Amino acid sequence: MISLRTFTLLAVSVLSVDCRIHKLDLSDEDRPYILVTSFGFRKGGLLTLTAWHLNISASESGKFDVERDGKYGFTIDKSRNFEMATYFEKNQDKCIFDVEHPPPMDNSSALITGEFVLTHGSGIPRILLKKWGKTVETVQMFSCSQKLVTDGLTDQVLRDEMDKPSGVNDTSQFVTGILAEYPELRNCSSDLKDGLATMIQRPSGNGKKYLFSLAFYISDFDNEGAYSVVFHNCPNYGMQKVTTMSVTVHIVERNGNDYLSVGERLTPAVYFIFAALFFATGIVWASVLRTADGDVFKLHYVMLVLIFFKATSLLCHGINFHFISKLGAPLEGWAILFYVTHLLKGALLFITLVLIGTGWAFIKNFLTSKEKKVFLVVIPLQVLANIAWIILEESEAGDYKYTMWSYVFMFVDFFCCGCILIPIVWSIRHLSEAAETDGKAASSLQRMKLFRRFYMLVVCYIYFTRIVVMIFNMTIPFRYTYMNSVFQEGGTFIFFVLTGYTFRPTLENPYLRLSTQGADDEEDPDDPEMDDVVVFDQNRVDRVMMRTSNAKASAVVNNESEKSLLSHAEERT
Repeated sequence: MISLRTFTLLAVSVLSVDCRIHKLDLSDEDRPYILVTSFGFRKGGLLTLTAWHLNISASESGKFDVERDGKYGFTIDKSRNFEMATYFEKNQDKCIFDVEHPPPMDNSSALITGEFVLTHGSGIPRILLKKWGKTVETVQMFSCSQKLVTDGLTDQVLRDEMDKPSGVNDTSQFVTGILAEYPELRNCSSDLKDGLATMIQRPSGNGKKYLFSLAFYISDFDNEGAYSVVFHNCPNYGMQKVTTMSVTVHIVERNGNDYLSVGERLTPAVYFIFAALFFATGIVWASVLRTADGDVFKLHYVMLVLIFFKATSLLCHGINFHFISKLGAPLEGWAILFYVTHLLKGALLFITLVLIGTGWAFIKNFLTSKEKKVFLVVIPLQVLANIAWIILEESEAGDYKYTMWSYVFMFVDFFCCGCILIPIVWSIRHLSEAAETDGKAASSLQRMKLFRRFYMLVVCYIYFTRIVVMIFNMTIPFRYTYMNSVFQEGGTFIFFVLTGYTFRPTLENPYLRLSTQGADDEEDPDDPEMDDVVVFDQNRVDRVMMRTSNAKASAVVNNESEKSLLSHAEERT
């Protein structure tokens, strides 16, 4: 069974929350652990973690002493990729701070823990920082709490470090280099005695509130990896919810001057390349429609609009990632434009697939009542799925509603994908029946084969973009997470090209080949049935009704009667 953390990490990596400067407000949270963020760091990367208004209170006053009976803190979990089972993933039933000696870490995982040492009386609250695993031993830690600034300790620490002669203390030279790269750390101290960092305690009417600020510098190649920040409320790991936690968390993730995760550095270029490919494909498709020898239907133009919406959406997505890389967050104007084009593209894609599956415009010019019901179900659900996706983009991974909307998005998206297969199955079934009963068996069989081919094409597209890409994302190293976008957009591009080629407007296309046989019988236009087969000519539409067995029998009787009358007339002459 998939764990909550695994699902949330999967949603974070697949849905790509569009922000690298995070601000998360948690109020009266009783969850035992809260995944705040995940990010891939390379050498020279910096993670700053600031928390204020931190307040821990007992659910029932008087029955539980928060400071004496409970343990709280955060962990920074390191692994090779965002889905690899780390120590926390393997031990979700017990709080890390209740374990005196965690088991040795292998080369694929490591852990940094920060336990809140809350105090009794007038003692100073601290954060006890520990490193578990060889691959995080050289991570440089800084305490940036305002207590250091107000007491004048920061300036003194930096002065002592920078005034030492060259070669006397390699650590001080190293810290000086870090300060030159990240000037914001000049209000921080790397001199953490016994791994203790300062917390600021502020009295409040609702109990004690705490403030702390820490920074973690990735100083070595061994430190590179996928890091996940998780807050822990140890008393709530059991069946009962004993305490609640309220805190405002501010996190900034950087790799030098780049706010993108190390595996996302090429993501903007990927989106720009595929946007150019889709624009070029749209131009080619427009040229095909303009010079086509066969019939060009309205659905062909719908496909053209879809291609340009897809290209525009990718272009806006690439621009979004570019600004995230430089600023840490997208620009509001481009973000809105991206959301609008993405919403329209998603709805138009499912509309197009359903119309093709029903054979609308190609083999008939109407929709049956059953097909209309499919539209009434798929389109609203697809709009809901896109709205859920936008909410996820604008939410933080640690927010409670993020998990809920993740489930909504994935369930509705898979349900819509299943619904678009239904009209294709109906069309295959009716063409199969038509091939057995009417006089145009060869034509019906050709159409049925193409419907089956299109059905397999849609199934492969859904399976690849929804399942294979997800599995691939779970196993790919953190350095190459941009390949998730390559496979996602590459699969979509191939699907668009193959679909367009299958239903191109040419006389040689057997799916659109004109039928020269049949009669021009008419039926009541208010009661169309799927058994009707509609073929298109250049200037007219002839509705050819399938003959029933009774009609065929009466036609045979009439022909025999005519022959009998003719023979009698010849004998009289």
